[in-house]
Amino acid sequence: AFAYFGQDSKIRTPTEIRWPSRIHMGNWVSLGRHAKILMQTDFSGSIAMVRQHYPDVEHHFDPHIYGIRNPHLKIGDGSSLGDYCYISCANLIDIGKHITFSARLFITDSNHLYDHPNLPIILQSNTMGEPVIIGDHSWIGINCCLLEGAKIGKHCIVTANSVVTIPIPDYAVVASNT
Repeated sequence: AFAYFGQDSKIRTPTEIRWPSRIHMGNWVSLGRHAKILMQTDFSGSIAMVRQHYPDVEHHFDPHIYGIRNPHLKIGDGSSLGDYCYISCANLIDIGKHITFSARLFITDSNHLYDHPNLPIILQSNTMGEPVIIGDHSWIGINCCLLEGAKIGKHCIVTANSVVTIPIPDYAVVASNT
């Protein structure tokens, strides 16, 4: 069950959603086909994997980094996420109202750590993350990536194939390939 699932919202299948209880989906939200939403709630499993597969590698497992997380995803009223969107949330992703996302979108509020050169990156935790905030009434083009710390103002356009990592002011047009 979702934290909130709004009136007339729809999820097209096939779709994979982990930990929907941490997701607030507003009214009239549309989630496209082949979507994947991962709520990154627990990184403690990495510790056992490292100890089993790399017992000779010394590593300090900071419980703050390699522990339980409390991620939240909010999708505002009237927003539409296209097919093949992928959202990975370890902190906070806040999507405003009436946002249009084209297909093949990637949003994440954290990144893989790669602090320890003797361990595979897949066995290292994620960063604690920086929230991703998307203001009301924006349009995000096809094949875009919104990464840790991205803050997009209201009424913005992010053109196709763009990567956003920094704050974008209200009413801006972002084209990372200009």
